[in-house]
Amino acid sequence: MARRSQSSSQGDNPLDPNYLPPHYKEYYRLALDVLTEEGKESYQRFLAEEAAPDFLCNSEVDHIIQNLQKPQYANQEGSTDTAGDNDMDGSSGTYWPMNSDLAVPELDLGWPMVFGFRGTEVTTLVQPPPPDNPSIKEEARRMIRAAQQVVAIVMDIFTDVDLLFEVLDAAARRVPVYILLDEMNSQLFLDTAAKCRVNLNYVEFLRVRTVSGPTYYCRTGMSFKGHVKEKFLLVDCMVVLSGNYSFMWSFEKIHRSIAHIFQGELVASFDEEFRILFAQSEPLVPPANVLAKAENTFAMTPFVNNMPFFPKKAPLMFQRDDNLFPSFMDRVDPDRYFLSNFRRDDMLRHTVEGSAMRMYKKVEMENSQMDPVRGFLRSKQLELDAF
Repeated sequence: MARRSQSSSQGDNPLDPNYLPPHYKEYYRLALDVLTEEGKESYQRFLAEEAAPDFLCNSEVDHIIQNLQKPQYANQEGSTDTAGDNDMDGSSGTYWPMNSDLAVPELDLGWPMVFGFRGTEVTTLVQPPPPDNPSIKEEARRMIRAAQQVVAIVMDIFTDVDLLFEVLDAAARRVPVYILLDEMNSQLFLDTAAKCRVNLNYVEFLRVRTVSGPTYYCRTGMSFKGHVKEKFLLVDCMVVLSGNYSFMWSFEKIHRSIAHIFQGELVASFDEEFRILFAQSEPLVPPANVLAKAENTFAMTPFVNNMPFFPKKAPLMFQRDDNLFPSFMDRVDPDRYFLSNFRRDDMLRHTVEGSAMRMYKKVEMENSQMDPVRGFLRSKQLELDAF
């Protein structure tokens, strides 16, 4: 019998004009059990005997077979339980949640509390963009550069080097950055970081974790997981870029995609969704050899080490005596000098503003007028962040 979670409208009034009949079909479950236990040929034979259409495409069948996981009890030594002993009725429609003894991961870098939204503003972007319109990647870069409190990213595949540089730039400005990647494609991100000679372990204000899709359990205890297809960029809990655009070079150059920029009350939904996904995520541990140092390699400074891109030139005149006058670093704050390249008031960094950033500042001004106390605290925070 179908469970309530497997029915779309169980308990609703069939006479209601908006009533939607349940879509659950028992042969779906039985066919998947045959596929996971006996393979493709038995699966096709079962569908032919039942005179039922094939509800899985080839890519779905390959995904199930490649990602099939054996039950945990099969790997335990001395275990004598069988699949039939655990489930006598052969039903895989009941899911037994397991309590974890691990603590829920915390947003240890901080998370802003934003309230007082009025309405929702939506801007649509397409790739490739129309003439005189910004691309999705350009808006994403502007949003990350304008971040002051937090940058939160949920992405299936992250291999764009330019966006990775923007993320590292934000982390260097001491803006907390959280990245959630699809568990099955997370190795691609590590490969990109290794190619750029970026040591993720030394980026203080960056947290990278992985999350997977829901898990489907079969009657024998075997299971398989899905992918994370959510893609959005949340900045300061005030503006969101969401769509089917992945952070990859191919999505900028050869793929067609669409994305929306949301501001206002709707942003709270993305805020909640990110915190839910973060609580379900697992830490991304790079392999031991992925960050091995190489000789004579140009590094993406200052995120790896202090090696310059080009060697220093030999002095053309007299050698300077450093002991004659006190050094410059002894008279200034080291953090202030180190972050001077990433000042927010740099004229070259904000000469061009995108539509998303103009709307973002408009909402900030409206919120400050609506709540004078919050606007005063906001201005004080900006003064502290401006060094």
